[in-house]
Amino acid sequence: MEEEAGVLSASPERQLAGTRALHHALSSLAELPARVQKVLMLTRVEGLTQREVALAIGVSPTLINFMLKDALAHCRGSLDQSYPF
Repeated sequence: MEEEAGVLSASPERQLAGTRALHHALSSLAELPARVQKVLMLTRVEGLTQREVALAIGVSPTLINFMLKDALAHCRGSLDQSYPF
């Protein structure tokens, strides 16, 4: 990456690869049930704890843990199929 005026810039190829990976990740998230998407967003984006999310949506923290585990496994598996390294 080149640095210009304190800003990092990626090559067009890297930008395209990043954009494709982002679109693939968003597609993978869209395949999840709405409630699982919400749990993932609340914990990973909003920064709530599993306990806080459980209280907010009225389920047990254990169920939140299972939902997150399944969601992350789904996303990881989907990305692994498209981007095997």
